[in-house]
Amino acid sequence: MTVPYPILVVGADGFIGRHLVQKLYKEGSQVISITRHPPKVTIPGVQHKVIDAKNPEDFAPIVSDQMIVVWLATISTPGSSAGNPLEELFGNLQPLLS
Repeated sequence: MTVPYPILVVGADGFIGRHLVQKLYKEGSQVISITRHPPKVTIPGVQHKVIDAKNPEDFAPIVSDQMIVVWLATISTPGSSAGNPLEELFGNLQPLLS
């Protein structure tokens, strides 16, 4: 199923993000992928931007125009978040809410 709006995928170079971007694109959706570093795999036809989502000045102009945002970015793992749940909150969710 395609949607009439671009789909912004934040964390598009992670395990889930890479697969989601590929699936959405193959199904005919317009996809914008956001990663912190140049992507490991590029897909022709997918718009890609390298942006640190923790920096609101860079990230806000891109996300403010989007109808659909899939947030998959994370700075932690299940093991690290269990040891420091506040870091999980501030590191992973605060950028989205900024």
